[in-house]
Amino acid sequence: MTNLVVFALFVLASARIVRLIAADKLSEPFRDWIQHRYGAESMITYLFYCRACLSIWVCGLLSPLVFVFGDWSWWWLPLTALSGSHLVVQLSQLQD
Repeated sequence: MTNLVVFALFVLASARIVRLIAADKLSEPFRDWIQHRYGAESMITYLFYCRACLSIWVCGLLSPLVFVFGDWSWWWLPLTALSGSHLVVQLSQLQD
């Protein structure tokens, strides 16, 4: 696959995972459990409700896959994670 296709799939998959965790009805019991376990004002609870915060972690964890399936050098890893996270946030704002 071309690098552009791999990056596009990375961004779209990351956006879906972030939406699944932070906003979908399906994961609401999990978010409620986190809030009950750690409290409404805790940083861990905030992480699971904040799409921008969550996108950094999701993109950081998924960005190595871009290098497995794409033809990129390892030093692109931080830039890929950060730019992917930014695009995920932009996509989430379009969906709202």
